[in-house]
Amino acid sequence: MLKLEKVNLKEEFSIANIVLNEFLLDQDIFYLKLIEKNLDKFETGEKEILSIKDDGYLLGYFTIQNCDFSTVKINGIYIFEDEVSKEITKLSMDELSNYLKSKDKNILFIQTNLDEDKALNFFDSNGYTLIGTNSNPIEEKENYVAYKNLNENNLDAKELAGNIYNNFSQKKEAKVLRKRKK
Repeated sequence: MLKLEKVNLKEEFSIANIVLNEFLLDQDIFYLKLIEKNLDKFETGEKEILSIKDDGYLLGYFTIQNCDFSTVKINGIYIFEDEVSKEITKLSMDELSNYLKSKDKNILFIQTNLDEDKALNFFDSNGYTLIGTNSNPIEEKENYVAYKNLNENNLDAKELAGNIYNNFSQKKEAKVLRKRKK
């Protein structure tokens, strides 16, 4: 059974950071720089590292950012190469939603730089709604932005996304619906 655990003890944080650094050197240097640059935010809880475990066996990590009292964004999903599968990703995403619901969070954002068809498929299969794009000058890529309501709320996801993501641009719902029908 999958379980998420917050990495919060100094010693545990150091171990997680070393493991992530080793993993990310082979994956994406942008996230490595992001973690190193924001270590103080991980220690204060603004950003969190959550370990993904199955019966105590480490499968990977989430990095998340608490944007405000009710809004969270996923900064990264790191599932170790030997463990990667759609099933593990889906179960991990579902467990993250449950974890955040238990913390009274209302809305969860995610972004990806997959191509539009793959992004839409990923978002749809995990219960997220594609709402726009953002361009990140550091990554020099366009990212697709989606959200998931965790609790009943009347929050305006597009407005929140504009506050959370630099250079956010709303995607027309009709265009997304046409793409989904293909």
